[in-house]
Amino acid sequence: MTYVKPTLLNRPPMFHVNDSTEQPMRLLTTAPLAYLLDSMRAGTLLHAAFARRYFYPATNVCDLLAGLYHGLAPFCITMQRTQGNSNVHPAKGGEPLLLIDGKRRLAALLAALYRAPLPDADRDGDAALQIAFHPQTEVFRRVRPGARLASGWLPDVAALFKPGANLAEMAHAYCVTNSNADPNDVHQKLKRVQDIPRREIQVTLMSSQFTEKQMAIMFKRMNSRFGKR
Repeated sequence: MTYVKPTLLNRPPMFHVNDSTEQPMRLLTTAPLAYLLDSMRAGTLLHAAFARRYFYPATNVCDLLAGLYHGLAPFCITMQRTQGNSNVHPAKGGEPLLLIDGKRRLAALLAALYRAPLPDADRDGDAALQIAFHPQTEVFRRVRPGARLASGWLPDVAALFKPGANLAEMAHAYCVTNSNADPNDVHQKLKRVQDIPRREIQVTLMSSQFTEKQMAIMFKRMNSRFGKR
């Protein structure tokens, strides 16, 4: 699923903060998860160079997907224009945004939904992230390499986000091997998973006037604020 949008800055902010004419400016707004993930894939939204290595546990990723599935957005991110900021990796083209995402939740979702490789994984087993979904119980769980799942599981939610994915056919195939399942109910559940990228995520857009030190402090605060989630 691809969300086409010219720029986040065109979105009306929920709340605008400007402490004084001498202070940097920030905008509090929201953006669809699909837009943020597309920006990461396009290389126009980049992790800060000072960000810690990826470590968000797979069980937390499943909890995050479950929250989004049920209509919640249980995290927020901070972004900053990178003009003159040396603390960012080169972009593929154009002026990128610097991403402050404490536990790299966006990277984890990109890996789970689109099978993108996890950046800087701590262990070889974390280089890829496969998440299964059980339509009847509405539960997400990680699939480890070589593991075999019972027939009630959709082995990989990323199948729902492949170009041309046909939910009706997938629901029918599921019910062939799970005769107790209702095709209409399964189709509805799969559609809810497919709608996860439409969830609005809270975004704090920081002015490029913030220094690298100030952004590093913001990064630590974000980690602390969501450290137990």
